[in-house]
Amino acid sequence: MISYDWKDFLPGLLIYHNGRLEEVELSSLEFIDVSASKGIWCTGSFEKGKYRPCPNNAVVGEFRQCPECAKPIIPILRCIFEPQCDGSLCNVEFCSRKHVVYLAFFGNLIKVGMTSLQRAEKRAIEQGADAYAIIKELPNRLAARNFEKHVSKAYLIPQAHSSKGILSKFSKEIDKDRISVIYTEKIMEMESELGALPELRFLDGYPISLPLRRPPQLRATASRHWGKVLGIKGKYLIYENSGIYALNLSDIVGRKIQGLLR
Repeated sequence: MISYDWKDFLPGLLIYHNGRLEEVELSSLEFIDVSASKGIWCTGSFEKGKYRPCPNNAVVGEFRQCPECAKPIIPILRCIFEPQCDGSLCNVEFCSRKHVVYLAFFGNLIKVGMTSLQRAEKRAIEQGADAYAIIKELPNRLAARNFEKHVSKAYLIPQAHSSKGILSKFSKEIDKDRISVIYTEKIMEMESELGALPELRFLDGYPISLPLRRPPQLRATASRHWGKVLGIKGKYLIYENSGIYALNLSDIVGRKIQGLLR
């Protein structure tokens, strides 16, 4: 499994199989019966639009690329989460381009995050947010990360939520009025730092019908997943057999899979 990605509200997988890439569009998926490996391998790289498998078939973990395959884009992998400079030391565009800090909502759960300017809405969709707002534009990744941490500490906004917390919202109606109230209260606290009220945008185009009758239970990725597909939101594919379960699609990247998607 090379990647899991969203194009607007259309989720898809990119698979490397028998020496070629295959795209699998997931929004109309009705049934799943797949098993994912425990091991995780480097997903390789793209050079001038052409896919290059990892030459070392490297086993990886937290990062889905080995240092050799990641080097053209980001020479130091830890900079993905904790940038070490403003991009000038390695001279890479990944860190030196403009970034934003945003607030995202999962039901009434709020979090702060950062991403590159051109990926703001896509990032919110990847995470399965019900609403988001860009609160500040920064000149580079390091500045954005520092401001993200400042907002989290100063205004008591977490930088992440547990899968259990997010999945618990799948069985509840989205209360847009409540989200708007929470958002306005937080923005008013930050008014002296932000100035004008940033626009809150709601996201409701995911290929899933909510609320579910009960919260999905997250299944271990390295196991068999089978049943009727109820839909996809963010990184979670929701399916039903004797219960309602969730598969973390972002976590199958780099794993070998066997089975059926139809």
